[in-house]
Amino acid sequence: MEAVTKRFGMLRHNAAKPTVRAAAIAAISVLVAGLVYGRLSTPLNHPSPLDPVAGLALVFALCHGRAGLIGVTIGALVLQLTLPRLGLTGDSGVLASFGLTAATLAQAWCGARLVERHVGQPLTLAEPRDIALFFGLGGFVAASVGATAAVLSLGVSQAIGFSQWLLSWLNWWTAQSLGVLLVAPIALTLIGQPRS
Repeated sequence: MEAVTKRFGMLRHNAAKPTVRAAAIAAISVLVAGLVYGRLSTPLNHPSPLDPVAGLALVFALCHGRAGLIGVTIGALVLQLTLPRLGLTGDSGVLASFGLTAATLAQAWCGARLVERHVGQPLTLAEPRDIALFFGLGGFVAASVGATAAVLSLGVSQAIGFSQWLLSWLNWWTAQSLGVLLVAPIALTLIGQPRS
């Protein structure tokens, strides 16, 4: 058990066992942040320039591992199924909701894995190199995964036309990246459990 925590642990406390409490906190946090963000967003191809869910999802994945990812997934799915901004009905709306939830999960998982693999452990972000890697990998690189998955799901569900894919991708990538840059450090100070 300790080997698993050391290998994947960083800030996680008992990461090998998902906890209901951590998942519930992650789900509620993502849902509330997403509802606030949803109020700021305009149409799907022009999201708000900042997506706080991206920063929260990364931090919950880093701090609580599997439980954090489960909570992020539940919160994102409830959020996507309840937001009226999709303007889609029936199967297309459900498909887009599941696709956007998968995009959130993929970005959080990818960002957490990259940070765990390449940033000094334990994660203290005390060195400029660690800060640059955290934001570069957990923010910019992972945001490209999330933006790609989001735009693909919106395209497949016909929420956006093919001619809008590039602009939509750039807008999603910007919002996801800024969400990590601005929200993740604050969330890490509130959620992270530094080791002694």
